[in-house]
Amino acid sequence: MVSLIAGDPQVNQNQVAGFSLGATAAVPGATVLEGYSHDFVHPSTCTAIANRQIDHGSTAVFADAGACGVGALRAAGVRGVWGVGAEEDMSYLGPQILVSTVKRLDRAVDYAIRSYLAGTLPQGHLDIGIERGAVDIVGVNGMVPASIRAKVVKVEQRRMKLWTSWSTPLR
Repeated sequence: MVSLIAGDPQVNQNQVAGFSLGATAAVPGATVLEGYSHDFVHPSTCTAIANRQIDHGSTAVFADAGACGVGALRAAGVRGVWGVGAEEDMSYLGPQILVSTVKRLDRAVDYAIRSYLAGTLPQGHLDIGIERGAVDIVGVNGMVPASIRAKVVKVEQRRMKLWTSWSTPLR
């Protein structure tokens, strides 16, 4: 069981969906507990949510709620479970952090513009995540097994192939 703490259901909709899909793909049958702080500032709000989720059996906490999320990651460290956070929240600072991620909005915009100009941008909703370089893993805890690290490397290699396939200069 893993938990997710996001700031707002609408603002964080894509992150929540992406994390939930990723968690259940990595561990089929996993349960994802979702919680919303409706707050991006006060760490105590996210600490309380994380503690409730850990009380319900969560063994990892993903925090995507700005400064509020730091409270969730701190709770993960105190309670002895893993944390997954975002680089801009300085989540890489604790030994409980399993992995830190960073959003690359520049790459997402670049992909969207190039796809539009090439006539390949689909209509409607488009998720641009790790596979297009818009989200990167920037820190992995040394406790992560080599087999998992190898999977991360394979995802990165596939992503780089895709990146080079559409990253030609604009004219």
